[in-house]
Amino acid sequence: MSVLVPAHNYENFIERSLASALAQDYPAELLEIVVVDDGSTDGTADVIRDVMVRHAGRITLVQQANQGQLATVARASAEATGELHTFLDADDEWLPTKVSRQVALFQAQPRTWLVFCDMTTIDVEGRVLKQSLYEPGEPDMDPGRLYARVLRSNVIYGGSSMYRAGLITDLPPTAESWDWWLSVRTNEARALGYAEIGFVPQQLALYRQHPDNMLLGATGERLIALRRRQLRFQLWAFRNMSLDPLSAGDLRFIAGGVEWFASTAMQQAGTSLAELVTVDDDERELALDWHTRAELALGEGAVMSAARMQLQAWAWNPLEHRSLTRFFELAAAGEGVQQLPHPLSGARAFVVMVDVEDLLAGDEMLRSYSSAMRGAQDVTLAIDATRVPLTQVASQLQELVARCELEEREDIDLLAVVDQLTPDQRHQMRNRIRARYVRLAAGAGQIGTEPVFTPADLEQLRRVTDAAGPFGRGWAP
Repeated sequence: MSVLVPAHNYENFIERSLASALAQDYPAELLEIVVVDDGSTDGTADVIRDVMVRHAGRITLVQQANQGQLATVARASAEATGELHTFLDADDEWLPTKVSRQVALFQAQPRTWLVFCDMTTIDVEGRVLKQSLYEPGEPDMDPGRLYARVLRSNVIYGGSSMYRAGLITDLPPTAESWDWWLSVRTNEARALGYAEIGFVPQQLALYRQHPDNMLLGATGERLIALRRRQLRFQLWAFRNMSLDPLSAGDLRFIAGGVEWFASTAMQQAGTSLAELVTVDDDERELALDWHTRAELALGEGAVMSAARMQLQAWAWNPLEHRSLTRFFELAAAGEGVQQLPHPLSGARAFVVMVDVEDLLAGDEMLRSYSSAMRGAQDVTLAIDATRVPLTQVASQLQELVARCELEEREDIDLLAVVDQLTPDQRHQMRNRIRARYVRLAAGAGQIGTEPVFTPADLEQLRRVTDAAGPFGRGWAP
């Protein structure tokens, strides 16, 4: 278990922060504390060393030239050795049971990637300003609703979070803050069904508000800069994250949040959107491509898919307000569309699609796959059986799995997609597929954006799935 403490010019608070980490009721021999001093110019480093003398062997100090928040967070993550990480901001404090309460949720649910708790807001002197970060009934832990909430604004703060080691990697330069980026990533995984997030409703941490606080204390030019970064990050998220789990109402909710951030930034900066967000020719082309795809999806009857694509078109070129107007029109039409389950619900992060006809043509195809994928915990082989009646293939699939001795194999995950799919469901399925598995070499190459593999290429497929990791996007814990 690693406690990571990024510090910059917090000599007035860091002793109390470290004392709260040292006072955890978690076994001291299992709790490492790593402090990264990001080029402090006050007495922060001296205070840390004094605490280290009084608690020999409990704290590791890393010093670096000032590089900013994201670089400091990345450095702290790289220095830590624990299986679980949790950040303690150098101006915040914890209650003694924070670590043990959160670790217990990880132990209870192996698929958990992140656990967060409630916090109490305090002032410089430690007086309570607000007992809870959340209103009664919040946060809404429904996967889709929480995902929509974190896309609109950050509601899972770094000082309240504990997460699996390795999740803080390759922070995008557009990240407004590491904790918002992490909460979006993990909530996407949860909404798609291959991760869990835990919440402790009690206030286990104290969130200090003061003039130098990066979020609650932001005013003037610092607040304007914060709004600009928030806007850029939200646009990045719409471009890069899956919108499939979101309902029409959720999409309208988060789009409204972006409009609010944009209008707030423009008002406070006294400028236009064009001065806050730059759009180059490549981004305009991508916006046009997404708009075209949206209209094609609408022509196929996939109303919700068209709405999601139109939102992505606007994210690539937010200066084209007509795209946003078109999105709201499609989302309104989508309100009346029945929300059916995602056809790949329950699949792992990396989905490989195979046609049921190919799979049933001979045992060797599944046997080769199960041998190549031995030990792979993040891959699902999805069997497309939507073109044939389930009654024709169900018993054959069961017999095939039995012959290949896969009933007790936890590493090999099979998911049969049966019955007819709506146009929206078929679009959702296409968006989750990362690769295709075919019988004949003549079918290899690429279908759409997905690479195609045959039984002869399975060694290469395994390398691809291992590189992708549980996120399925090329970066992994």
